[in-house]
Amino acid sequence: MILWINGTFGSGKTTLSYELNDRIEGSFRYDPEKLGSHLMRTIPANIAENDFQKYQAWRTMVCSMILELSMRLQGKIIIVPMTLTNKDYRHEIFSALKSNGLEVHEVLLEIKEDKLLKHLQSRMETKSSWAYKQFEYKKKEIKQIDTFKLDVNERSIDDVAETVISHFNLPARADQRGMLQKKCKRMINKFRESFYFK
Repeated sequence: MILWINGTFGSGKTTLSYELNDRIEGSFRYDPEKLGSHLMRTIPANIAENDFQKYQAWRTMVCSMILELSMRLQGKIIIVPMTLTNKDYRHEIFSALKSNGLEVHEVLLEIKEDKLLKHLQSRMETKSSWAYKQFEYKKKEIKQIDTFKLDVNERSIDDVAETVISHFNLPARADQRGMLQKKCKRMINKFRESFYFK
């Protein structure tokens, strides 16, 4: 089973993916953005796109990677945190996965602009960041997507995770971590992401 966590940049996809990965035994978290970052570093600037999702190579390799993981993990849940709002790219990737027999579920996180800005500021980003500049455009694309949408504006990450677990009937263990343990784990995850993309 593939659980695709969609939404604008800064909506909490990465945080939710780590939470679910911690709660669902045997699950695997796969982030296609790392592949995209590799392509952006590899392709010469004078012929590069401004968005790695425009590369056919990225879309093809994401499908291939997920199929390979699914075959090797044998029925385990693969959690994919990735903004995918372009209707053509989304159809291409989801159709390819489904045509190969994979069960694909999607949750789309919806967030307001003020909350988004707070999230970006916590990542040392401002209104001049690429992620923020994409918000209005991505928001328009999101309106056209027919899927399970979850408003995260007034929800804690614990509540968001529980809602997703309940909606998809995921085999998650009860969260018995204390507040301090949760906070430390989330800080470690945030540092891990920041370190990778430096």
